[in-house]
Amino acid sequence: MDKDTAIDNILRNFGELATVDRPQLEKIFNSGLERGLSIKQMYDGLRLVYGVNFHQPELFSSKEAAEMLNLSEDDFLEELQRQGIKTEQPKGSIYYFPKGI
Repeated sequence: MDKDTAIDNILRNFGELATVDRPQLEKIFNSGLERGLSIKQMYDGLRLVYGVNFHQPELFSSKEAAEMLNLSEDDFLEELQRQGIKTEQPKGSIYYFPKGI
């Protein structure tokens, strides 16, 4: 996914709720890129933050959640267990974090 596609998706799903526009998102993405984050990390991170803040459930695979935190998938799942975080697993390896990560 490229930056423009990620921004388009965020605007389509959260633009009105978050009252965010393209220039604001471009600034966020550029700042993240300067800090070494990938477009996918920022895209999924924004989905998570906006989803939690605006009560719009977002589903993430364990791989996506691990990528957001810059962890391996195994380390991510171990950390969830260590912290006693309960996940809901509706199907496959998709997890729902109703209270965020």
